[in-house]
Amino acid sequence: MCDTMDTLADDIAQHPLARLHWEQLMSQRPMSKKLQLPSVCPSMEAKKIFEEERFAEGSKKYAYKYKYHCTQCGSDWEVVHDYYLNEDTEAQVEGFRTYRAVAGV
Repeated sequence: MCDTMDTLADDIAQHPLARLHWEQLMSQRPMSKKLQLPSVCPSMEAKKIFEEERFAEGSKKYAYKYKYHCTQCGSDWEVVHDYYLNEDTEAQVEGFRTYRAVAGV
């Protein structure tokens, strides 16, 4: 599974780990802006690095970084969703990145 995910683009929201994270966040009850652990995928253990609201309280621009550990091969993955302010246009820019930080065996 990890070798297949490694061949996918790392900067899209549709990456399987980014999608797993988002779907778990949207389906948890009660609804919350913070992910409730453990991961719904039994082969991926999730650990929060950070979760915070960007720009100002009430902006609804939530940034997060999670580390996922594959219990099958030992790979470590990082799922990042963040925002930054483009100073030239004053636009809030959204970005995604999912990548293998440590390859397993």
